[in-house]
Amino acid sequence: MMTAETRKRMEDSPRFGVGSLRKRAEDVQVALSVLGRESKLRVPDAQGVESDYRADLRDADLRGAELGRANFQRAIFSGAHLDYADCRTRDGHADLSGADFQGATLIGAWLNRADLTGTVFRTPVNADDSLRTEQRTDLSGAHLGGAVLTRTDFSHADLTGARLEGADLSRTIGLDTAILTGATYDDRTRWPPDFWVPAGVEYMGGPPTADGVT
Repeated sequence: MMTAETRKRMEDSPRFGVGSLRKRAEDVQVALSVLGRESKLRVPDAQGVESDYRADLRDADLRGAELGRANFQRAIFSGAHLDYADCRTRDGHADLSGADFQGATLIGAWLNRADLTGTVFRTPVNADDSLRTEQRTDLSGAHLGGAVLTRTDFSHADLTGARLEGADLSRTIGLDTAILTGATYDDRTRWPPDFWVPAGVEYMGGPPTADGVT
């Protein structure tokens, strides 16, 4: 389990952490912004049949990326590194609905207010349905307050230390199989029906922060 000291060291690192993508390569951030524009492309396949473009960013290193109002519907982020990625914005929201994050790492990511409808964070499985624990989807320390979490799949994902204050988890999938040790919640958090909050999940209580973002 990642300690608070280790997480802080990662966050402040010049190689990765908050803003690391811009520190390393500003042109990559620009390219990502172009990929995430609201306009959707219709792309012909080999037979000339047009379909919606689906961004394929599997295994990409996007640590510290600013996703803001990016539109990545149904994008493939399997195995990608999105530690400390930031979806916070004062107007609009990031659309990650239907995106596939199986096996991705999103340590400390700010997913506040992002549209995560139908988004897949489940841990990938082998052909015999056994878990690939070495590729467990990692959302430890991620911030989910205010995100749209309808049919969001957290099956066997690692949500250690996740910030769930203000998160509506009532219509999520697989939360009962996720690792929630050290996660925090408050009076605004909504759990799935009949969900029993496990030991090790910390109740914070209290009013929301001044800007409504936790």
